[in-house]
Amino acid sequence: MKLDQALSEVEFIRARIGGADRAMCFRWATTLSVGLIAVFAGMLQSRFAPQPIERPMEYFVYWSAIAMIAVVLSGGEIVQRYLFQSTDLQRLQTKLALQDFAPAVVVGGSVSLFLVCCSPGFAPLLPAFWMACFSLGMFSLRGRLPEAIWGAIFFAMAAIVAVRSINSPYILSGWLMGGSFGIGHFILASLLYANTRGKPNG
Repeated sequence: MKLDQALSEVEFIRARIGGADRAMCFRWATTLSVGLIAVFAGMLQSRFAPQPIERPMEYFVYWSAIAMIAVVLSGGEIVQRYLFQSTDLQRLQTKLALQDFAPAVVVGGSVSLFLVCCSPGFAPLLPAFWMACFSLGMFSLRGRLPEAIWGAIFFAMAAIVAVRSINSPYILSGWLMGGSFGIGHFILASLLYANTRGKPNG
């Protein structure tokens, strides 16, 4: 009887830890919002960066600004939950998840900046590079957010398509970035919603 009770407690602890893994990660509503931002950004690119091939720095600054908006949106929710709605274990899991994802963001941003500044002729590689970095970031979250593996696969495939389209005159169009990151986030949002529906803090 004691053995059965001990096993039940172990399963309970594992379930609690699993829930904590997910608690401070991406939320479906926020992920959906980021996807919508990407789509609208793609639609508006021609207004703010009308000549991305001739002026790649404008293209880089524009999408960097969009990325910062997405970071502020997602980060604001994470901070709010971290400060007011999380247990110590959930806070630990949040820190670990951010540590897993951060290298992809830092490398993607810094290398992109040096690429545009030093070799602007290689600017058409930016969409594929960003998608590849985001794919690696999603892949690093797979242990804490199982749905992330599908995001990693999608963005890896999108990066391959972008590389294959490197000579296309539309490689730096808003539709490529907006469509890819929009669809990718919509997929993640739907998976997160399906998994967290009916659960607290979902």
